[in-house]
Amino acid sequence: MLSEEKKQEFIGALTQKIRANGRSEACPMCGNEKFLMVDACLVNVLQPDVKSVTLTGASIPTLAIICDNCGYLSQHAVGALGVAPT
Repeated sequence: MLSEEKKQEFIGALTQKIRANGRSEACPMCGNEKFLMVDACLVNVLQPDVKSVTLTGASIPTLAIICDNCGYLSQHAVGALGVAPT
C-alpha cells in the first residue's frame, strides 16, 4: 500500500505536469475535480502480439486515479513523472 505522503507526492507531480501543459485537472467525462487514488501500483505487461497473453516480461508500472463522481479511471506511468513508489 502507498503511504498518504507518496500519494500526495504523485498527485502533486501529476497536477504540476497537467498545469504546465495548460490542461484542466477536471475529469474528462463529467467535469468533477475530486479524485481518489488506488493504494497500489498497476503493472501493465507488454504483450508481444494480440493473439497470445503473457504474464511476464517487460511492463509499465502505473498508478491509477479514479473520479469519485463517475468512476472514470486514468492510469499514469510513474517513470514519466519521476515519482516511483517504494
